[in-house]
Amino acid sequence: AWRLLSVGVTNLSVDTGREPTVWHHDSWLDEAAPFVTFDATSLKKKKFAKYVVETQTGDKKGAGTDANVFLTLFGADGSVTDVLPLENARDNFRKGKNDVFHVEAVDVGSIQKIRLAHDGAAPDAAWHCASLAVTNCAYDTGMKFVFKLNKWFDKTKPPGLISQVFTYGDDSGYEDDTEDDLLSSEDGTVAEKVVLPETGFAKDEKAENFASSPSLKPVSVEHEVQAIEAKLASTKNDPEEDEKAPSPRRDTVPVPVPV
Repeated sequence: AWRLLSVGVTNLSVDTGREPTVWHHDSWLDEAAPFVTFDATSLKKKKFAKYVVETQTGDKKGAGTDANVFLTLFGADGSVTDVLPLENARDNFRKGKNDVFHVEAVDVGSIQKIRLAHDGAAPDAAWHCASLAVTNCAYDTGMKFVFKLNKWFDKTKPPGLISQVFTYGDDSGYEDDTEDDLLSSEDGTVAEKVVLPETGFAKDEKAENFASSPSLKPVSVEHEVQAIEAKLASTKNDPEEDEKAPSPRRDTVPVPVPV
């Protein structure tokens, strides 16, 4: 079985530089219907448009991919483009990188949804796409459709798919994890994010509990020094302290012992 979307024919002897003649079928060819015939009465010559596609690869560890990435556009009127390869440089889809592609395809008008996928044909095929934007240049003002994705395209990471469909305006599946509680370092280790309190007891709950404890009080070093100096000054002329002081040491003279 084979699902045939469309057939395009260009007569190079007379149609050089012209758009191909396209018949749209969008149906299955199988044992029940092994072939289809197209003629002038079924001809539906579609208008073509230029699109600007912008992809933003995430900045997560391992977000970049060397796989081949493809995009399909679906219009609100039911029209659909062919599968469009996104490739114009060797360093496409690197971690944290924004890539811009110029493609030409059937004009689908207002974009209702997209299918984004890669073929997994690379050792490092996993890809994290933060967002994708498509501008239909067939109109003077241009129509730009932005898809917030934040999704992995990998069989080993949720949702476990390398081909996914996204509907324009539906961000229900979008998860903003820019404030994730877990931080991954470059060596692959994971550490819990620690938020350090600001200096000062009044802004730290634990410090406030410490300061309010009857047995544990914050100590001022300057205050302690003053207290010690005052104590030394008060005991300097205290007669009681003088009585407790040991007598001055006197040298003793040995007494001769008669033999």
